[in-house]
Amino acid sequence: MPEIIVGKIHSLGQEINRISGKIPEEKLMALAGYLHHFYTGIEDILARIIKTVDGYMPRSGDWHSELLYISSRKTPGVRPAIISAEMHEILTDYKAFRHLYRHAYTKELRWKKMDHLDLNIQDVWMAFKKKYHGSYSIPAKNN
Repeated sequence: MPEIIVGKIHSLGQEINRISGKIPEEKLMALAGYLHHFYTGIEDILARIIKTVDGYMPRSGDWHSELLYISSRKTPGVRPAIISAEMHEILTDYKAFRHLYRHAYTKELRWKKMDHLDLNIQDVWMAFKKKYHGSYSIPAKNN
């Protein structure tokens, strides 16, 4: 599923880049939604690994940031870091955009706030997937 979303982000980003003039709101909203889903999926993967391997989930009011931080640190005697410090910084940008998407009005969405996120989306996904896939199988989601 993430590959499909990554492909849609990449295609839509290229399409928007070719537009001269005002970018239709529908395209910005579609791209914003896909970026939101991409990051939410990454966060879900990290949460399932942390919960399964470390045996707990952050519960603070800022658990989203804490999850990224914990994922970028090894747990001695339990697991290596799930993501690199560089990936932590990259994903922090996606997390910040997800927050904007959830709490902003449509008029606040601007291409300049999204273009850097879609530019290397395929590389980000491949680097993320390579790092965790080599060390972890993704536990099934418990509902």
